[in-house]
Amino acid sequence: MSMMASQKLWLYVNLSNKNFKIILIIKGNMSGITVRMVTSDSIETAISIAKDCGILAQSYDFNESNNFSVMEGKDFRQYVGVVHNPYKPKGEELNIKDFMAFEEIISDLRVLARSTPEDKYLLISGLKELGNVVALSGNGADDVNALRKADVGFAMGIMGSDIAKDVSDVILLDDNFGSIVNSIKWGRNIFDIVRKFLQLVLCINLIFIGITFLGIFFFFFFLNLFFKEV
Repeated sequence: MSMMASQKLWLYVNLSNKNFKIILIIKGNMSGITVRMVTSDSIETAISIAKDCGILAQSYDFNESNNFSVMEGKDFRQYVGVVHNPYKPKGEELNIKDFMAFEEIISDLRVLARSTPEDKYLLISGLKELGNVVALSGNGADDVNALRKADVGFAMGIMGSDIAKDVSDVILLDDNFGSIVNSIKWGRNIFDIVRKFLQLVLCINLIFIGITFLGIFFFFFFLNLFFKEV
């Protein structure tokens, strides 16, 4: 089971561990991360888990919904259309045909049930085409292509397969979504420190260059006055 979060960062996260709590979803959303779930489970099971995690409202009713909040993989593929490119490696040969339909779906999508590994790959490639940053968590061999396609791949350290760990960028040793939130927090902190350091260095260098040019200007100015008096 996976979930997704977007420059907008989209994050697809594994939900099979016991430590996945609603508060972590809220923390993720507050951090500017859009969290979505993509699972091979039935639509009823997916909705139940999504409600427990805070992805869907407790009052959500699939039968009364008139948008794309919850979909099945086959409906998703049928709506956006799929183009096969035989020149790409196996597992990466699929492309989205109708990007207008994809944009319409992705603005509402919260849960994708009965999905296949190809659905994950299509979602990630489509979001990246739209300029989003995409992260994915996975634990099986069927997640390899999607993990490789994502900007950041998270593998499960306990439940994850070796091949999934090999292609991932980060391995979650405790299989806990909270670790993803903490890694994003620390990553942003490091980025902020580097940005402030570069601003400081740039300011110092600009001041140094300005003083240097002023010194050269006054040197030649007074040198010219000296030769005129002589």
